[in-house]
Amino acid sequence: MIQSAEVCDGDYEVDGRALCADGTPCSTSADCSDNSVCGSAAPACGLSASGRAQARTRACTTSCAWPVSSLPGGWDVCQEVGECGDGNLDAGEACDDGAQNSNSASCKLDCTLNVCGDGDRLVGVESCDLGSQNGEPCVASYNSTCNFCTNTCTYQTLTGPFCGNGSIDAGEYCDGSAMPKRCFKESPNPANREVGDVCTTVAECPTDGTWYCSDVVGVCNGGSREDQPSFVYNGAPCLGNTANGNRACGQNLGPNLALMGTCVVADCNTSCSASCPFSYNEGAVLVQAEGNSQVTDSAKRQRCDVICRWLEPEHGIQCKIPEFRDRPVEESLGVGKVSQKICSLRLRSPPKPGEIIPHEVHTDRPSVQDEN
Repeated sequence: MIQSAEVCDGDYEVDGRALCADGTPCSTSADCSDNSVCGSAAPACGLSASGRAQARTRACTTSCAWPVSSLPGGWDVCQEVGECGDGNLDAGEACDDGAQNSNSASCKLDCTLNVCGDGDRLVGVESCDLGSQNGEPCVASYNSTCNFCTNTCTYQTLTGPFCGNGSIDAGEYCDGSAMPKRCFKESPNPANREVGDVCTTVAECPTDGTWYCSDVVGVCNGGSREDQPSFVYNGAPCLGNTANGNRACGQNLGPNLALMGTCVVADCNTSCSASCPFSYNEGAVLVQAEGNSQVTDSAKRQRCDVICRWLEPEHGIQCKIPEFRDRPVEESLGVGKVSQKICSLRLRSPPKPGEIIPHEVHTDRPSVQDEN
């Protein structure tokens, strides 16, 4: 495109007509805007000594001006005009490899150079060339890839969304640490807390009480208050980013007044389709002794953590575990195996042989089965 201060811009011209005084090609004097006589600068090109047609050429310089030459307007002297494909570089040709001219070779059939963006792929140099469509990215579908041709005529591969990229994509409930927000109702009494539907803002949550729309909604693992012994935090809904007694697993009221539990935030499963813990129904586990029917003193002092192991407690509080992860209970107690993956709550510690222990089972997981 010729700008205001430019005479030309990338132009290459071939013309065999006569020239006006200012170098403008002309057929009659009426073509001369400088009111000169057509042919006053140079006559029309005639035939060469060998009888071939001739023409003049001029090429715009990098400074966007016609070159300085013996003729006005930057024109060369008349030269023979050959034919594309004759193997001779004639006026108006960028190249001519004769029989080797090809739209997949460096010199194309019209004696122009094969360049990226012309729509003809230069074999051995370009991976692709879609012309004006170069540089237009493709859109890969879920769990797939696609290729597009770049502006440098190379293929680029794009990956579509997939489970494990840390972003919640269409069709996914969660992805790694990226969790959907859920409505959460706070209360100082954990029995009155509620977990509602998925939300984007608190305006989508109910209005009966104080609700939050949060992506760190979880379940309490332990927790109690000595000044409120009836409050059962273990297994109650909680928020994982606060110590506020209305939303946490216990409350720090002063020395020896609180036994803070841990808010176990929901964990996304490997298919990005659900998280645990959430959505429970009631169930029970029958614990039976194998061999020695007596639970050891060490076991009596133990409690369970979030992956169903028995640990020494700090305060001997009752235990509730959000998940069994294929770990048989008899590893430390010598009792019946619990091998199914479930989300479990309200499991007391330690169990006695033959005792029925109430718990809650995640509705998306299989029930516990006694293997004995």
